[in-house]
Amino acid sequence: MIYINNLIVYSQILITCAGFEEGVRKGEASRMQIIVTKSILLRDQLPYISDVFTSDRDQPDKRNTENIRLTPPRNLKELHGFLELTGYYHKFVEEYAALAEPYK
Repeated sequence: MIYINNLIVYSQILITCAGFEEGVRKGEASRMQIIVTKSILLRDQLPYISDVFTSDRDQPDKRNTENIRLTPPRNLKELHGFLELTGYYHKFVEEYAALAEPYK
């Protein structure tokens, strides 16, 4: 048995999503259940874990980056935790490795 907790399918409009109907048919054949009350359809933004997905790009969730900005590390142990946390967002920061290198 395979358990899929989250499945994200993005398309500008639902009909253009390649293979969407086929995927639904295969899901039904394998007894996949879609819980409609937990489904998010046709939205401009989709918050997911620590990112927000939009039609243009994915971006960090501002609530998380604000917490990082407001909570600077005060000692070496906190600095290591801070670098681990900010490392998740490296794809959003140009030259992240060069910026973080002096603190490693």
